Amino acid sequence: MTKLPRDLRIGELVARLRRLGYTVLRQRGSHMTLYTPKRNGHRAWVPHHDPLAPGTLRSVLGDIAAHFNITLGELLHRLGL
Repeated sequence: MTKLPRDLRIGELVARLRRLGYTVLRQRGSHMTLYTPKRNGHRAWVPHHDPLAPGTLRSVLGDIAAHFNITLGELLHRLGL
């Protein structure tokens, strides 16, 4: 099982996801919508909580990894986590 960081703040996650082409599309309440046009486009909804709960982080990153057709471990490596 891939080990996730336990103290990742939302600002740091967004900054690292920009490496994959994601931008903040909008923020409504306590959730942010991130979007990338790569691979026919993808939206990811991320709660704006600090720090992100490990299960929530795993779910968000798992969805992004599935979009890019890579493993969660490889996504963590690309993000430098």
